[in-house]
Amino acid sequence: MKKIIVKVQPFTMQQTVFAYEDGNKIDAIETNFDNFCESILFLSEKYNITEVELLGIANFSQWIGEKLVKAELEKYNKNTLQIKYM
Repeated sequence: MKKIIVKVQPFTMQQTVFAYEDGNKIDAIETNFDNFCESILFLSEKYNITEVELLGIANFSQWIGEKLVKAELEKYNKNTLQIKYM
């Protein structure tokens, strides 16, 4: 199973986005909030990943998740990402 995991830290400028397959890290990229959605979409496309786990403060993670869905709809005109909040 492939998934993207991000520990969302609202007061940290750089965020690390991890891609995992069967529990093993296959990639990681550093990003900021200006490029956050694009970075996740890049990894999801590169590795054919549809599951994204956002860990962190619930309200902030929810806001980021909504931005991510909107960015995916604008870029691909569809929503395939399944976002889970932990």
